[in-house]
Amino acid sequence: MRTYRQPGTILTDHHVSVPLDHGKPDGERIEVFGREVVATGRAADRRLPWLVFLQGGPGMAAQRPVGRSTWLDRALDDYRVLLLDQRGTGRSTPLTARSLARLGTPAAQAEYLARFRADSIVLDCELVRRQLCGADEPWTVLGQSFGGFCAVTYLSFAPHGLAAALITGGLPGLGTSAEDVYRITYGLCAGRCAAHYERYPGDVEAARDVARQLAARDVRLADGSPLSVERFQSIGAMLGTSAGSHELHYLLEDPWDGDGGLSDVFLAEVAERTSFARAPLYAVLHEACYAQGPATRWAAQRVRAEFPAFDPAAALDGGAPLLFTGEMVYPWMVDLDPALAPLRAAAELLAQRDGWPPLYDPARLAANEVPVAAAVYHDDLYVPAPLSLRTAAAIRGLRAWVTNEWQHEGLRVSSGKVLGRLIAMNRGEVLSMDIMETVIAGTGPLSFADVTAVARGGAPVALSAEAEAAIAAGRKVIDDLAHDTAPHYGVSTGFGALATKHIPAERRAQLQRSLVRSHAAGSGPEVEAEVVRAMMLLRLSTLATGRTGVRPEVARSYAAMLSAGITPVVREHGSLGCSGDLAPLAHCALAAMGEGTVRVAAPGTAAPGTLLPADEALAAAGIAPLVLAEKEGLALINGTDGMLGMLILAAADLHVLLQTADITAAMSVEALLGTDAPFDAGLQALRPHPGQAASAANLRLLLAGSPIVASHRGPADTRVQDAYSLRCAPQVNGAARDTLAHACAVAGHELASAIDNPVVTPDGHVVSNGNFHGAPVGYVLDFLAIVAADVASIAERRTDRMLDAARSHGLPPFLADDPGVDSGHMIAQYTQAAIVSELKRLAVPASVDSIPSSAMQEDHVSMGWSAARKLRRAVDGLTRVLAIELLTAARALELRSPLAPAPATAAVVAGLRTGDDGRPGVAGPGGDRFLSPEIEAAVGYVASGAAVRAAESAAGPLN
Repeated sequence: MRTYRQPGTILTDHHVSVPLDHGKPDGERIEVFGREVVATGRAADRRLPWLVFLQGGPGMAAQRPVGRSTWLDRALDDYRVLLLDQRGTGRSTPLTARSLARLGTPAAQAEYLARFRADSIVLDCELVRRQLCGADEPWTVLGQSFGGFCAVTYLSFAPHGLAAALITGGLPGLGTSAEDVYRITYGLCAGRCAAHYERYPGDVEAARDVARQLAARDVRLADGSPLSVERFQSIGAMLGTSAGSHELHYLLEDPWDGDGGLSDVFLAEVAERTSFARAPLYAVLHEACYAQGPATRWAAQRVRAEFPAFDPAAALDGGAPLLFTGEMVYPWMVDLDPALAPLRAAAELLAQRDGWPPLYDPARLAANEVPVAAAVYHDDLYVPAPLSLRTAAAIRGLRAWVTNEWQHEGLRVSSGKVLGRLIAMNRGEVLSMDIMETVIAGTGPLSFADVTAVARGGAPVALSAEAEAAIAAGRKVIDDLAHDTAPHYGVSTGFGALATKHIPAERRAQLQRSLVRSHAAGSGPEVEAEVVRAMMLLRLSTLATGRTGVRPEVARSYAAMLSAGITPVVREHGSLGCSGDLAPLAHCALAAMGEGTVRVAAPGTAAPGTLLPADEALAAAGIAPLVLAEKEGLALINGTDGMLGMLILAAADLHVLLQTADITAAMSVEALLGTDAPFDAGLQALRPHPGQAASAANLRLLLAGSPIVASHRGPADTRVQDAYSLRCAPQVNGAARDTLAHACAVAGHELASAIDNPVVTPDGHVVSNGNFHGAPVGYVLDFLAIVAADVASIAERRTDRMLDAARSHGLPPFLADDPGVDSGHMIAQYTQAAIVSELKRLAVPASVDSIPSSAMQEDHVSMGWSAARKLRRAVDGLTRVLAIELLTAARALELRSPLAPAPATAAVVAGLRTGDDGRPGVAGPGGDRFLSPEIEAAVGYVASGAAVRAAESAAGPLN
């Protein structure tokens, strides 16, 4: 053990003997090296906790420190750090072509190599920990990239050895295959190439020129190995770093030697970036680090065939840009690279090897008790964010931070900021995401559940690989038009009544900024956070189709804001519903630019959040403000996303409320000694509206086994028929259901739409259109406001009957405990009546109105936003009316004692009385009390769906 000093640090070398095969502890042994680093003056502090650093790879040695450089400076404030050279790397027992050759056969080499995966590395760590810390002293693991994979393996199979886990750019897919990973990363590479060529358009031809020479000549590197076009494409791995695009540009800027050949400087840099001489283990084990069970069979090569754009012929023969590949390993690499050629046979055996043991234990991770904090780089080219977020959701208690401020190397280049945030997250000092299932925005439609999960549940959002590729392809069309001398609307012209004015190229970025700033002209109260989140997600969904022409980073920024709980402040008034919801969407775009104000809530929550300037909120979340390019401002504000989001949220509420309306109707039927005869299935079949049949079936289910209904069934009951408000409940509630079904069908069509003007068509044209008009959505929003008013109206009539001693069949006046002294629910019905009257006013359609704007260019508008805003008030009103009916019917049912209600309605009454999840219970019949809190408790009972769940606990699922 050797100790030495550097500025600010004391370093100690450790060598630990471990078994090659941990299943055979008495077998062959190898050595693992670790370098202890501790801050000067703290070496003697034995209470200082240990942090073991696991480097990315596989096959990479730990960093060689120089003082308190990079992330070490932050780590040494809190930890004694061990920089571990994972088995086979650095100063651990070397694993090279020469050392493997001594094993003899390729089969023996492959068997040896199979012992160098994450599972073996974790068991090495445990032996090192026991030697350095003692058997009972856990340590913290910091895993970068592949080191993060190892950390998740550690959590799966040796969590007792961990005090905490910090992971950066390294949450693996738990059940994903190598094929799954490459299908995502090829799409990411295509998007990254498109972004590079957008930044440096001259590199398109420069890369093609190099590729043409490589295809035509036998070009050799200094080690004698050939430089093929495919090998040249593999330098795209550099695009995964923050400076990579600029470095690639400088490489392509001057590749020639003056005599028509590639320069020695260029060839030397390409050799350095494509040779595996420094890390042969990386190449032969790269795919094996994903393997669990089946063989990988050179997955990167096989999946590449599914992405023909990466075929060099597409650039050499078809005029397409040359696409660079990323962190993929191909069989030709082992053939061409002199450092790998001796391992060719062993590498082939590993690629064909079946029966790989599992690297992760999902059940153990789901029950995890180790504090875990993870940084997920939203734009990570190597470890796709969608897979990382799914894994984050699967690890119990994991705190996640999604950022696009850094690329994959964020730990190294952030001057300790990434590590500092992870440490603070684990201590609960900064907010993180309580990870739930990630919503993936792809080229297809989102579901209703996706929208509500993001809007109300705070679910994180990520783009699919297909979406990244589609967005990049759409952007290329816009870039081509931007260089055209002819004017193109939204690209090189003004907007609305100024659509004929040509804008020179140097002023187009200002044009987009000005568009967003001027259109962010809303006024009035703040719009609810759930509406804004739904609106942003739906705009992102349209961006993901590739039909809008934005750059990938624009879409990524919206996903990152949603995932970080950043909600722009949007004002109530400003949208005419054509061209879409311009002003509300402009407020969202303004925030993405780092302007205006936002609310920041803990990700994964529906809380309103803290009011902050947008630039501060973005900076705190690690999100770079957008600098908009041609057409992007227009693409961000031109859609029906606000009104559609409110339609979807209202539909979710109405599904619950219409079930509740059946429940309250059933309770009122019992309380008023009504009959269930009109709900007979045969009678419903005579008028086969599906909603009516569903409602009647619910009423039969809810009233099944009711002693109250049975008590007056027979000749002793001389009543011929019940009042309409009881007898016709299925007809009204059922018609409401059918209207809701139609509205949901319209919403489904809208979810499948790509709404923008102009729009990038699948054949590569940019066309002005009228798809932004909100009429289809506006109409059904108005229909649903009518539904809310009528369902509330019939519920209020039932309530009034229960309070009227002349019509309630034996109930006391107003259900009062001592009529005359007590007023009972008299004024509760006043509240219902006031709300119903308001609902009738809200049922007046907004969509029949239109007011021209933009100098008569936009001379007919939908008013869909206004229809949506009044529907939200109508849904709230319906909730309150049904809650008062439920509250009143529950009291009436208890006043029928000793007669008992049906099991289902009894369960609803019991749930109201006991309360749950922080909702107070409501006392039963008695003298007059302060009634408003009881009404509000009933409102919460209805709105949360708890009343429906109570009924279903006794009756089974309702329609």
